[in-house]
Amino acid sequence: MSYSYTTITNTCDMSTNNLEYYEYFFIDAFSGNIEIILPIAYDGSFYQFQRVDNSSNTVTFYPASGGDTINGTSSMIFPINRYSQIIKNGTNWRMARISYN
Repeated sequence: MSYSYTTITNTCDMSTNNLEYYEYFFIDAFSGNIEIILPIAYDGSFYQFQRVDNSSNTVTFYPASGGDTINGTSSMIFPINRYSQIIKNGTNWRMARISYN
């Protein structure tokens, strides 16, 4: 199985930047804090993220729609040295698995 992947190095809206077509993302926040706005998606959509820097900068996920949530909240901080899958379930994104790289 092959994945399409890209690296996120600054704040982005996944839909505006046409990133919703990728499946796997490396996140490098070495140069500064990053905010990632997840796309509007159908149930069962999922993305995989891996944070590759170990800086003290923050990576924060936000849902695209005002009614959507991430694990029941309006945003979620993604810790350093972690890997996770984010899955769409109704109006909620679930960070299904957070593990060490």
